[in-house]
Parts: sequence; C-alpha cells; structure tokens
Amino acid sequence: MPGHGVAPINKEWYANTRPQLGSFNVAAAGQALDALGLKSKNSAGIRLLPSGKPLEFDLTYGTDSSTYPAMATIIQSDFAKVGVKVNLRGILSSKLLSTGQSGDWEMILHAFGDQPDPELRKPIWQPGGALYYWHRSLQPARDGDKPNVAKMAAWEKDIYTIFDKAATTTNVGERKALYTRWQLLFAQNLPVTPIAKPENIGAVSNKYGNYVYNLGVIPGYNPVTLIYQK
Repeated sequence: MPGHGVAPINKEWYANTRPQLGSFNVAAAGQALDALGLKSKNSAGIRLLPSGKPLEFDLTYGTDSSTYPAMATIIQSDFAKVGVKVNLRGILSSKLLSTGQSGDWEMILHAFGDQPDPELRKPIWQPGGALYYWHRSLQPARDGDKPNVAKMAAWEKDIYTIFDKAATTTNVGERKALYTRWQLLFAQNLPVTPIAKPENIGAVSNKYGNYVYNLGVIPGYNPVTLIYQK
C-alpha cells in the first residue's frame, strides 16, 4: 500500500495509514453500493441511479504514458466488477496538470512526486495550494493571497493549520506529530486515493562517503552534496 502524502520509504515522516485506507476488497465495495440502495442493474450489469441512469463516470489519464493506460484499464475493469461503468478519457500526459487545475474532469489519474520533507509538497497537500485541484473553490483570488478558508471542510481547516504550524516550529517531534495527523486526516476523508507506488533501487560503492540518496530535482531545494573517497 502506498503512503498517503508521504512514501513509505521516507521513514522520517511516513505514518502508516493502512487501517484507515483498508484493503482492496471488491465484494465489500459491492456491498457498500448495495447499502446505498443502488441494487438495480441494467442488462449490461451496470447499477442504476434513482433517476434510472447508469452509474458511470469518466476517468481522465495520459495516453502517452508508459504506465497510465494499463492502470486506467485495471481501474475500469475493477469498477465493472461492482457494476460501475468507467469511461476512459485519454489525453496527453503533458495536459494532465492543466486539466486537473481547470476542473474539467470527474476522476483523474495522476502522480505526485516524493520529497524528503512534506513542506516541499505544501502546494499539493495544504488546502488552497496551487496543486490542490480536487477542491478548486479554495483557491485565492490572486496568487499569494490567503485561500478561501470559509469554504474549507472542518478536516481541511485542520490540515491548513497543520501545515502552517509545521512550517514554523523547529521541534522535530512536534513536526512529526503534525504530519502524522495530516496523513491520517487525508486517509480518513480520502479526497485522493493512492493506488500504487513504484520501487526504485539504487546502489553505491561503500568506498564513497557522505553519499545521500537523491529523491530527484526539487525546485528551490538543490543542495550540493560533497562525496569523497574513504
């Protein structure tokens, strides 16, 4: 199970959200839909809404990606097993971000990179951030202004405060506790569903010292590491 906001490999900040996210269970998903009263199905096996229309939605994904098409097809197949029709809407991967920010989607398949500290991913995970595109009404009228806090759900207000506090305290224990609560709140409310996490393995000779694992290019955070031969 991937981490929710923090990758499991990032042991300094990762919080185990498995109990909140649960496990993959197609039968339980079907039972949950039954409990909502969506038991009737059409001849194709798709559940019907009270209006008589089929329960369906569009899934936007990048067609030119090496991974998105296969993932989109798996998602479509899994939803079909519980009587939900998923219409695949393919676009260029380079358009995913702008499409997400425009709000022109019902469900979107996208990837978020990892960073060594959650503060560096604040635009994604803090409500009202530039990349918090699943709830766009929180965006400020102008860049740099305060987000629309009045439109935040109670749990979003908590997370908004958490990131502000974590950015100003120098106590590692307090920051750890704050970021743990953030991950749990996201897992409980689930505006984003994490489905996969790639595993990258690297190696370096033990004759080198001061080697630090590089998580990739981080805008505004590119420390120069001095590596030496022991």
